[in-house]
Amino acid sequence: MRPQTRRPLGNEAATMFVRLACFLIVVRALPEPPPPPPPLDVHVEKGQLRWTPATDEPDVTFKVQYRSFNVEKWRDVPGCGRTSTTSCDFADAAATAEHGCVMLRVRAVRRGVASEEVAACSRHGDSCSPEFSLKAWPPGSLTVLLTRNHSLHRDYADHTQHRVYYGKEGEKPQLYGDYISQAIINDLEVGQRYCVEVEFVTHRRPVGLSSCTQCEVVLKPGDTTHAGTITVVVFVVVVLFAGVPAIAYFIIFHHGKLKQCLRPPYQIADLMEPSPEPAVRLLDSPTEHYDVITSIEPKD
Repeated sequence: MRPQTRRPLGNEAATMFVRLACFLIVVRALPEPPPPPPPLDVHVEKGQLRWTPATDEPDVTFKVQYRSFNVEKWRDVPGCGRTSTTSCDFADAAATAEHGCVMLRVRAVRRGVASEEVAACSRHGDSCSPEFSLKAWPPGSLTVLLTRNHSLHRDYADHTQHRVYYGKEGEKPQLYGDYISQAIINDLEVGQRYCVEVEFVTHRRPVGLSSCTQCEVVLKPGDTTHAGTITVVVFVVVVLFAGVPAIAYFIIFHHGKLKQCLRPPYQIADLMEPSPEPAVRLLDSPTEHYDVITSIEPKD
Protein backbone atom coordinates (compact mmCIF):
# COMPACT_ATOMS: atom_id res chain seq x y z
CA MET A 1 0.00 0.00 0.00
CA ARG A 2 1.05 3.47 -0.73
CA PRO A 3 1.46 5.57 2.40
CA GLN A 4 -1.14 8.43 2.81
CA THR A 5 0.24 11.89 2.59
CA ARG A 6 -0.86 14.44 5.17
CA ARG A 7 -1.44 18.06 4.44
CA PRO A 8 0.48 20.45 6.55
CA LEU A 9 -1.59 22.01 9.34
CA GLY A 10 -0.64 25.42 8.14
CA ASN A 11 -2.35 24.83 4.81
CA GLU A 12 -5.61 23.69 6.50
CA ALA A 13 -5.69 26.77 8.73
CA ALA A 14 -5.14 28.99 5.74
CA THR A 15 -7.97 27.30 3.87
CA MET A 16 -10.36 27.74 6.81
CA PHE A 17 -9.37 31.37 7.11
CA VAL A 18 -10.05 31.99 3.42
CA ARG A 19 -13.46 30.33 3.65
CA LEU A 20 -14.43 32.36 6.72
CA ALA A 21 -13.31 35.58 5.07
CA CYS A 22 -15.36 34.77 1.98
CA PHE A 23 -18.41 34.03 4.14
CA LEU A 24 -18.10 37.33 5.99
CA ILE A 25 -17.72 39.21 2.72
CA VAL A 26 -20.85 37.58 1.35
CA VAL A 27 -22.82 38.30 4.55
CA ARG A 28 -21.79 41.95 4.54
CA ALA A 29 -22.63 42.23 0.89
CA LEU A 30 -26.19 41.09 1.55
CA PRO A 31 -28.61 43.96 2.20
CA GLU A 32 -29.75 44.37 5.78
CA PRO A 33 -33.37 43.44 6.37
CA PRO A 34 -35.57 46.53 6.49
CA PRO A 35 -36.93 47.56 9.87
CA PRO A 36 -40.58 46.85 10.55
CA PRO A 37 -43.06 49.73 10.38
CA PRO A 38 -43.46 51.53 13.71
CA PRO A 39 -46.59 50.95 15.79
CA LEU A 40 -49.61 53.21 15.37
CA ASP A 41 -51.86 55.11 17.77
CA VAL A 42 -49.59 54.75 20.80
CA HIS A 43 -51.56 56.20 23.71
CA VAL A 44 -52.34 55.82 27.39
CA GLU A 45 -55.91 55.29 28.49
CA LYS A 46 -57.10 54.34 31.99
CA GLY A 47 -53.59 53.57 33.17
CA GLN A 48 -52.78 51.21 30.28
CA LEU A 49 -50.39 51.82 27.39
CA ARG A 50 -51.95 50.64 24.13
CA TRP A 51 -50.95 50.64 20.47
CA THR A 52 -51.91 49.18 17.10
CA PRO A 53 -49.48 47.06 15.04
CA ALA A 54 -48.75 48.39 11.58
CA THR A 55 -48.26 44.87 10.20
CA ASP A 56 -49.71 41.41 10.80
CA GLU A 57 -46.34 39.62 10.55
CA PRO A 58 -46.10 37.01 13.35
CA ASP A 59 -42.39 37.52 14.04
CA VAL A 60 -42.78 41.19 15.03
CA THR A 61 -42.46 42.00 18.73
CA PHE A 62 -42.55 45.30 20.61
CA LYS A 63 -40.16 47.01 22.97
CA VAL A 64 -41.57 49.48 25.54
CA GLN A 65 -39.27 51.92 27.35
CA TYR A 66 -39.75 54.68 29.90
CA ARG A 67 -37.90 57.72 31.21
CA SER A 68 -38.69 59.70 34.33
CA PHE A 69 -38.22 63.35 35.23
CA ASN A 70 -34.59 64.55 35.40
CA VAL A 71 -33.34 61.19 33.99
CA GLU A 72 -31.88 61.05 30.49
CA LYS A 73 -31.55 57.28 30.11
CA TRP A 74 -34.37 55.19 28.70
CA ARG A 75 -35.08 51.88 30.45
CA ASP A 76 -37.19 48.88 29.51
CA VAL A 77 -40.57 48.73 31.20
CA PRO A 78 -40.64 45.59 33.39
CA GLY A 79 -42.47 42.84 31.56
CA CYS A 80 -42.65 44.83 28.30
CA GLY A 81 -39.03 44.77 27.11
CA ARG A 82 -40.03 42.24 24.48
CA THR A 83 -43.71 41.52 24.08
CA SER A 84 -46.00 40.32 21.32
CA THR A 85 -49.09 41.90 22.87
CA THR A 86 -50.45 45.36 22.06
CA SER A 87 -50.68 46.72 25.60
CA CYS A 88 -48.41 47.25 28.59
CA ASP A 89 -48.97 47.89 32.29
CA PHE A 90 -46.35 50.45 33.32
CA ALA A 91 -47.53 50.91 36.92
CA ASP A 92 -44.31 49.48 38.40
CA ALA A 93 -42.19 51.88 36.34
CA ALA A 94 -44.32 54.88 37.30
CA ALA A 95 -44.21 53.92 40.99
CA THR A 96 -40.46 54.53 41.12
CA ALA A 97 -40.58 57.86 39.27
CA GLU A 98 -40.89 61.31 40.78
CA HIS A 99 -44.57 62.30 41.11
CA GLY A 100 -45.37 59.01 39.36
CA CYS A 101 -44.78 60.68 35.99
CA VAL A 102 -42.96 58.91 33.16
CA MET A 103 -42.54 59.33 29.44
CA LEU A 104 -43.12 56.22 27.32
CA ARG A 105 -42.15 55.09 23.85
CA VAL A 106 -42.68 51.92 21.80
CA ARG A 107 -40.67 50.28 19.02
CA ALA A 108 -41.44 47.37 16.73
CA VAL A 109 -38.67 44.75 16.42
CA ARG A 110 -38.21 42.11 13.72
CA ARG A 111 -35.21 39.75 13.67
CA GLY A 112 -33.17 42.14 15.78
CA VAL A 113 -33.93 45.21 13.67
CA ALA A 114 -35.98 47.90 15.45
CA SER A 115 -38.24 50.55 14.00
CA GLU A 116 -38.29 54.20 14.92
CA GLU A 117 -39.61 54.87 18.39
CA VAL A 118 -43.09 56.33 18.79
CA ALA A 119 -43.76 58.50 21.82
CA ALA A 120 -46.95 57.77 23.71
CA CYS A 121 -49.56 60.44 24.39
CA SER A 122 -52.37 60.69 26.90
CA ARG A 123 -55.97 60.92 25.69
CA HIS A 124 -57.22 62.24 29.02
CA GLY A 125 -55.57 64.73 31.32
CA ASP A 126 -54.24 63.56 34.67
CA SER A 127 -51.63 64.56 37.23
CA CYS A 128 -48.85 63.95 34.69
CA SER A 129 -50.53 64.99 31.42
CA PRO A 130 -52.19 68.32 30.65
CA GLU A 131 -55.81 68.65 29.66
CA PHE A 132 -56.65 71.43 27.23
CA SER A 133 -59.30 72.55 24.75
CA LEU A 134 -58.70 73.99 21.31
CA LYS A 135 -60.87 76.60 19.61
CA ALA A 136 -60.60 77.98 16.08
CA TRP A 137 -61.01 81.58 17.19
CA PRO A 138 -60.34 84.41 16.43
CA PRO A 139 -60.21 84.12 12.62
CA GLY A 140 -56.73 83.29 11.37
CA SER A 141 -55.74 81.96 14.79
CA LEU A 142 -56.13 79.11 17.25
CA THR A 143 -56.78 79.55 20.97
CA VAL A 144 -55.38 76.93 23.35
CA LEU A 145 -57.26 76.99 26.67
CA LEU A 146 -55.17 75.66 29.56
CA THR A 147 -55.73 75.27 33.29
CA ARG A 148 -53.69 75.65 36.46
CA ASN A 149 -55.82 73.13 38.33
CA HIS A 150 -53.33 70.26 38.50
CA SER A 151 -51.05 68.79 41.15
CA LEU A 152 -47.78 69.93 39.55
CA HIS A 153 -48.89 73.58 39.76
CA ARG A 154 -49.71 73.13 43.44
CA ASP A 155 -46.19 71.75 44.01
CA TYR A 156 -44.17 74.06 41.73
CA ALA A 157 -46.52 77.05 41.19
CA ASP A 158 -45.71 78.93 37.99
CA HIS A 159 -42.47 76.99 37.55
CA THR A 160 -44.70 74.35 35.93
CA GLN A 161 -46.02 75.51 32.58
CA HIS A 162 -47.62 74.11 29.44
CA ARG A 163 -45.36 73.63 26.43
CA VAL A 164 -47.40 74.06 23.25
CA TYR A 165 -46.55 72.49 19.89
CA TYR A 166 -48.43 73.16 16.65
CA GLY A 167 -48.31 72.41 12.94
CA LYS A 168 -50.35 71.53 9.90
CA GLU A 169 -52.05 68.16 10.02
CA GLY A 170 -49.67 65.45 8.83
CA GLU A 171 -46.54 67.53 9.51
CA LYS A 172 -44.20 67.28 12.46
CA PRO A 173 -45.32 69.79 15.11
CA GLN A 174 -43.00 72.65 16.04
CA LEU A 175 -42.51 74.37 19.35
CA TYR A 176 -44.64 77.48 19.91
CA GLY A 177 -43.80 78.36 23.52
CA ASP A 178 -44.44 77.82 27.23
CA TYR A 179 -47.64 79.20 28.76
CA ILE A 180 -49.57 79.05 32.01
CA SER A 181 -53.28 79.50 31.25
CA GLN A 182 -53.84 80.38 27.58
CA ALA A 183 -51.99 80.53 24.28
CA ILE A 184 -53.15 82.20 21.07
CA ILE A 185 -51.40 80.99 17.92
CA ASN A 186 -51.63 83.78 15.34
CA ASP A 187 -50.83 84.24 11.65
CA LEU A 188 -52.11 80.85 10.52
CA GLU A 189 -53.21 79.98 7.00
CA VAL A 190 -57.01 80.15 6.80
CA GLY A 191 -58.81 77.06 5.60
CA GLN A 192 -55.94 74.80 6.70
CA ARG A 193 -56.27 72.20 9.43
CA TYR A 194 -53.75 72.68 12.24
CA CYS A 195 -53.02 70.32 15.13
CA VAL A 196 -51.83 71.14 18.66
CA GLU A 197 -50.32 69.03 21.43
CA VAL A 198 -49.32 70.11 24.94
CA GLU A 199 -46.97 68.76 27.62
CA PHE A 200 -46.04 69.79 31.15
CA VAL A 201 -42.62 71.33 31.76
CA THR A 202 -41.14 72.03 35.19
CA HIS A 203 -38.10 74.29 35.28
CA ARG A 204 -38.08 73.99 31.47
CA ARG A 205 -37.82 70.17 31.55
CA PRO A 206 -40.61 67.91 30.21
CA VAL A 207 -42.63 65.98 32.77
CA GLY A 208 -44.83 62.99 31.98
CA LEU A 209 -46.73 62.25 28.80
CA SER A 210 -47.81 64.87 26.32
CA SER A 211 -51.46 65.17 25.42
CA CYS A 212 -52.72 63.57 22.24
CA THR A 213 -53.16 66.01 19.38
CA GLN A 214 -56.29 68.04 18.78
CA CYS A 215 -56.96 69.58 15.37
CA GLU A 216 -59.13 72.43 14.05
CA VAL A 217 -59.62 74.22 10.74
CA VAL A 218 -58.49 77.86 10.87
CA LEU A 219 -61.40 80.18 10.13
CA LYS A 220 -61.43 83.21 7.89
CA PRO A 221 -63.15 86.49 8.86
CA GLY A 222 -66.93 86.05 8.75
CA ASP A 223 -66.91 82.32 9.43
CA THR A 224 -68.47 80.81 12.53
CA THR A 225 -67.12 77.99 14.58
CA HIS A 226 -68.37 74.49 14.05
CA ALA A 227 -69.42 74.29 17.68
CA GLY A 228 -71.52 77.45 17.35
CA THR A 229 -73.29 76.05 14.29
CA ILE A 230 -74.05 72.82 16.09
CA THR A 231 -75.44 74.75 19.08
CA VAL A 232 -77.83 76.71 16.87
CA VAL A 233 -79.01 73.59 15.06
CA VAL A 234 -79.57 71.72 18.32
CA PHE A 235 -81.53 74.66 19.73
CA VAL A 236 -83.80 74.82 16.67
CA VAL A 237 -84.41 71.07 16.77
CA VAL A 238 -85.29 71.20 20.47
CA VAL A 239 -87.72 74.06 19.90
CA LEU A 240 -89.42 72.30 16.99
CA PHE A 241 -89.73 68.86 18.54
CA ALA A 242 -90.34 69.85 22.15
CA GLY A 243 -91.60 73.42 22.26
CA VAL A 244 -94.31 73.26 19.57
CA PRO A 245 -96.06 70.13 20.96
CA ALA A 246 -95.94 71.61 24.46
CA ILE A 247 -97.57 74.84 23.29
CA ALA A 248 -100.25 72.91 21.37
CA TYR A 249 -101.02 70.77 24.42
CA PHE A 250 -101.37 73.84 26.63
CA ILE A 251 -103.71 75.56 24.16
CA ILE A 252 -105.96 72.51 23.76
CA PHE A 253 -106.23 71.29 27.34
CA HIS A 254 -105.60 74.46 29.33
CA HIS A 255 -107.24 77.16 27.21
CA GLY A 256 -109.21 78.33 30.24
CA LYS A 257 -106.04 79.13 32.12
CA LEU A 258 -104.70 80.79 29.00
CA LYS A 259 -107.77 83.06 28.81
CA GLN A 260 -107.42 83.84 32.49
CA CYS A 261 -103.80 84.78 31.97
CA LEU A 262 -104.76 87.06 29.09
CA ARG A 263 -107.56 88.76 31.10
CA PRO A 264 -106.71 92.37 32.06
CA PRO A 265 -105.95 92.97 35.72
CA TYR A 266 -108.86 95.45 36.22
CA GLN A 267 -112.70 95.18 36.03
CA ILE A 268 -115.22 97.47 34.38
CA ALA A 269 -117.53 99.08 36.93
CA ASP A 270 -121.23 98.12 36.90
CA LEU A 271 -123.11 100.91 35.07
CA MET A 272 -126.41 100.12 36.84
CA GLU A 273 -125.00 100.61 40.31
CA PRO A 274 -126.18 103.96 41.69
CA SER A 275 -123.59 106.45 42.41
CA PRO A 276 -123.52 107.65 46.02
CA GLU A 277 -123.27 111.20 44.81
CA PRO A 278 -124.55 112.78 41.64
CA ALA A 279 -121.99 113.10 38.97
CA VAL A 280 -123.12 116.66 38.22
CA ARG A 281 -124.39 119.14 40.83
CA LEU A 282 -127.27 121.41 39.71
CA LEU A 283 -126.85 125.07 40.52
CA ASP A 284 -129.42 126.55 42.89
CA SER A 285 -131.71 129.18 41.27
CA PRO A 286 -133.89 131.82 43.06
CA THR A 287 -137.61 130.97 43.61
CA GLU A 288 -140.03 132.62 41.07
CA HIS A 289 -143.89 132.89 41.15
CA TYR A 290 -146.12 132.70 38.05
CA ASP A 291 -149.89 133.53 37.47
CA VAL A 292 -152.15 130.79 36.33
CA ILE A 293 -153.67 131.43 32.84
CA THR A 294 -157.30 130.52 32.62
CA SER A 295 -158.16 131.63 29.05
CA ILE A 296 -156.74 133.34 26.04
CA GLU A 297 -158.75 135.83 23.87
CA PRO A 298 -157.67 136.97 20.48
CA LYS A 299 -157.13 140.69 19.87
CA ASP A 300 -159.19 142.66 17.36
